[in-house]
Amino acid sequence: MGQGQSQPTARGDPALKLSRTARRFLTELDKLSLAKQQINEEDVPRLLGINGCAGADVYLRVAQFFASYPIGLSKRLDISQNVPTVIAFFNRNILTPLGISDQDYIRLLFLSIAATANKEETAPSLELVSSLDIEKYYIAYQDLLDLWSLLVSVYDKAPAAKFDIDVTTKDKRVAERLLKSVKAPVISFDSFHRLMNLYPAILSSLSIIFDQLLYPDRQEEPAPSIPDIPRDYLCELFLALGTNTHTMISLYNGREHGFSMQALQSKVSDWRTPTLLLVSGHILDTASPLLDIVAPRVPGVKARKVKRVAFAVYIHGNWRQVGNFGDNETKIIQLSPEFDIYKAVGPSDHAYFSSKRGLSFGAPLPKNDEPGKPIKIGNLSLFLDSSFEFGVFRNLGPGGAFVSCSGDNEEYEDRFEINRIELWGIGDKEELEEQYRKMDLQAKFLQQQRRRNDPEDRAILEMAGLVGQYPQ
Repeated sequence: MGQGQSQPTARGDPALKLSRTARRFLTELDKLSLAKQQINEEDVPRLLGINGCAGADVYLRVAQFFASYPIGLSKRLDISQNVPTVIAFFNRNILTPLGISDQDYIRLLFLSIAATANKEETAPSLELVSSLDIEKYYIAYQDLLDLWSLLVSVYDKAPAAKFDIDVTTKDKRVAERLLKSVKAPVISFDSFHRLMNLYPAILSSLSIIFDQLLYPDRQEEPAPSIPDIPRDYLCELFLALGTNTHTMISLYNGREHGFSMQALQSKVSDWRTPTLLLVSGHILDTASPLLDIVAPRVPGVKARKVKRVAFAVYIHGNWRQVGNFGDNETKIIQLSPEFDIYKAVGPSDHAYFSSKRGLSFGAPLPKNDEPGKPIKIGNLSLFLDSSFEFGVFRNLGPGGAFVSCSGDNEEYEDRFEINRIELWGIGDKEELEEQYRKMDLQAKFLQQQRRRNDPEDRAILEMAGLVGQYPQ
């Protein structure tokens, strides 16, 4: 390792032949550039496109750690000799059939970053990972910040695409915001575990970088349609949701379809995959009499000294116009001025929407549908009025349907005028296409019904023999 000499490849050395189990889950081995040519260990950063990037040394340390676990191989190898094993550990769906639990995988990932900080030269065997005294290990905060800055820089890259990696100051700023709840000189396993639960999609960036060795000749895919909000907000949002920009489709945009509850209702009534609501606006400088009647202020609770706010709401289940909807996977995500995730707790009050009372997350269902009457807003909730003109975000701490993942105990209430509101569908590509096809058919059917009910249009359709019978 590191001597500039060529290394034997998996194709050229019988001792490095993959086992039957490994070969079954690493079907892309024949596409590996490393399997077709002899390279040096020093060539790996260049081939990965991370040579000289911030966080590259930590990333390669993680890769080297996992390269020490031979899956069906006869001896310990460096990265260039054991690329298939590294790829296996960087792709969680490959490891699952090999019997490595989620808990053990997080432990291994933690150890791979902590290895140098603890001066551990050897990695524990897979059999010992579960029983290892994990509390004696730690990660240096700077190491994790460098690694996450690198992973953030590629979070929205399409799998199997070739691209250049460039870690920017914005990437580092996003990483700092994601790590704000654990900012300390050293990070324990419990803190690391909590981070991985909050931002599961960060793991996809591990594999995206190494996949460039699998697909050396692929070109970057065309940019997908994504919400029109700052990229760093998107990055934090998608890392928290465990999705990416390639699995979204626009359903509703207030600027295109109108700022009204009816326009939104028409887009969600038949939608059957998870959805993401985005809303942003500027803080009201003066009181709004109408908003103060519908959503009365809480005495003694002040507004934050900010100019703009932005929120997202993830709804896992279907939208319903009667009663509450949503489940414990529903999340309110604050994008600006600070980043925070609020997870649903309890069995109800996750969400409701009414053409007369508005749209609310974290508040009980109004007892009547009479517009203009005060409504009850939960301890931690987001409320939008029925005209999508005003919004209220209230954070009074625990006791409601949502709880802050960062432990934010500051009490405040943001009252804002809505500038932008969007709704996006989330799901597999095929699933989204099928849902959109059904929506298109439904829209065409409704248009045809309207034309049939219009006297002039009906007369034309009857003359064409498309409906009824034109009188002779």
